[in-house]
Amino acid sequence: MNWLSNQEGKWLLVIDNADDRRIDLNQCMPRGDRGCIIITTRNPGHVQHGNVGSRFFEFQGMGDDEGSVLLLRSANVKEPWDPECSSLAMKITKRLGSLALALIQAGAAIRCHLCKLRDYLSYYDRDWSRILAIRRPSLRPTNSDDDEYLTAHATFEVSYRHIENMRTEASRDALQLLKVLSFLDSNNIRSDIFKELLKIAKSRERNKKTMTATYSKSQSHGRSSGFFDRYRFRRGLGELRQMSLITYHESSDSYSLHPVIHKWARERPGMSVSEQAVWAHAAALTLGHSILLPPLGDTEEDEIFRRDIQPHVEHVRNCQGKIDAWILKRRQSRFGGLIEWPGAESQFSRSRAQLYMKFSRVYVQNGRWNEARDLQLEAKSLQQQAVKGLIELRNSTKHEDTLTAMGNLGRTLAKLYENLDDTKCLLEEALNGMDELLGPTHIKTLAIKEDLAMLAIQMNEQLQAPHLSVSSEVLNVMKIILDCHKDKLGKENPLTLLAMVNLARGYTALGQFDEAEALVRRGLDIAHRNLGENHIGTLMGRTLLGKILTHQSRYHEAEETLRGVNERQRSLSKDRGDLHPDRIGAMIVLSWCLREQGKLDESIQICDTVIDALGQISLKQHPLERKMRVQKEEMTGILEASNSE
Repeated sequence: MNWLSNQEGKWLLVIDNADDRRIDLNQCMPRGDRGCIIITTRNPGHVQHGNVGSRFFEFQGMGDDEGSVLLLRSANVKEPWDPECSSLAMKITKRLGSLALALIQAGAAIRCHLCKLRDYLSYYDRDWSRILAIRRPSLRPTNSDDDEYLTAHATFEVSYRHIENMRTEASRDALQLLKVLSFLDSNNIRSDIFKELLKIAKSRERNKKTMTATYSKSQSHGRSSGFFDRYRFRRGLGELRQMSLITYHESSDSYSLHPVIHKWARERPGMSVSEQAVWAHAAALTLGHSILLPPLGDTEEDEIFRRDIQPHVEHVRNCQGKIDAWILKRRQSRFGGLIEWPGAESQFSRSRAQLYMKFSRVYVQNGRWNEARDLQLEAKSLQQQAVKGLIELRNSTKHEDTLTAMGNLGRTLAKLYENLDDTKCLLEEALNGMDELLGPTHIKTLAIKEDLAMLAIQMNEQLQAPHLSVSSEVLNVMKIILDCHKDKLGKENPLTLLAMVNLARGYTALGQFDEAEALVRRGLDIAHRNLGENHIGTLMGRTLLGKILTHQSRYHEAEETLRGVNERQRSLSKDRGDLHPDRIGAMIVLSWCLREQGKLDESIQICDTVIDALGQISLKQHPLERKMRVQKEEMTGILEASNSE
């Protein structure tokens, strides 16, 4: 909302399906008078927000004639339509209340020969009665269980029963996939979410291994017979598409579900809460398999992928939270104080810890940095739970998973500038364990060594602690890391390039600017060739080059380099967010470069932008925000003194 409020141009915000009475729409409305807001809702109480004309426009839905045409075309009935055909369509349309979604579903059932036009109402009446008999309170009280939505639900049941009664491999796969998809966000379900799962399943099937027993018996059967085969996957989705339960978007190779279908599939009649828990966990595992942990997953495409799946991570965790709360409430009502026994609520496992680590990477590295306040807190919480849970599970810290979690937590705490001394101790403990367990040159050991070295630079440079210094020992460690990466991964691997950048930062911290420049330029030659000019790693390297050039008083070159980085990052903001940390970092260096040249007015303007950005992405005042405020005050004082003379 803050982002929209600060836009100078005109904007349009659509708040769709604002039906929940508990939502305060005032919190969703940006300030200012440059934009327009359209609210779609079935809650008449929201009419108060209208301020144009008659304040609201009420959609009455389609007329019966329009509805009949939609039904017949959805059913693929050839034109011209005879009087009997039109009469039957009119009866169905009136029974379904001219609700477009219900008519499309009815047309799909007829098109797929589940029933004929003249028989449809008997199928519909059967499932309507079933819904009324079985319907139970939703886990989330909303307005969606009124007659209009129940009308649509009955048409979905017709389609569901048809797929179920086919009793084929593809139909079984389709229903399982529908249940998994219902616990993801309803939009932009990318096919590559399932890509890593397909690879893993194929590998494990080849090795005659089985996946973690978290799915139901039907899922276990599916795995044993190659359920995650790519062609079976597509065929299963094809069954759902044919019945209009999902929509395929060819341009993005993604799927979506209508919100009403999405909710129905998740809470349909006959699905118990325990079954919901199973399928929610299945959806979470599917997402987990698609997220790669370091040292993998560091390309620009991976970063965009993590941006795109954040809504799915949030949705499945929200569903799991509500299911867990409902189950806990039932246990408390049935067993009373027994639920208070120590360990009664402990369900931590290795798979859950892995999910926490992977989901936290989405939160920390996601491009939607305007929401970073909540994301950073959630990331830290997830990783702390991962460390705690793994220590309890292993009864020791000397296990690879536990040490990896400790390293991830230390890396996150360093980014959040929280308790850096404790962070250093945590990383040192993780390093000692990895060194003992995997050896000093293992990729995971090197990663933690690198984190510790960068933490030393961070504590020295960014916090400006005079009692600390970057020693030659830290520099030697970074040289060893670079050499190991070259030997193990190759001279042009992205992780090798990152090690070159980090070593250059070490040279810079020690004032060895010529060595730093030479190293960065070698790395940039490789990055431009292999990664492209707009890659996040390439831009990070150019930012460091601008900093080194400023240290060398080569201001013209430095300013040109930094302005180029800023422009490229601005053009990429739609993918990475306006408040991406790399862009903020480049602006900080540019502000310093301008200040050194005496261009104080522009430097102050950039300071203001950075201060505002840091205020939006940090839970509390960021150390860099304090630093920028001090620099701004100094420059403002210089300008005021100059003007008074």
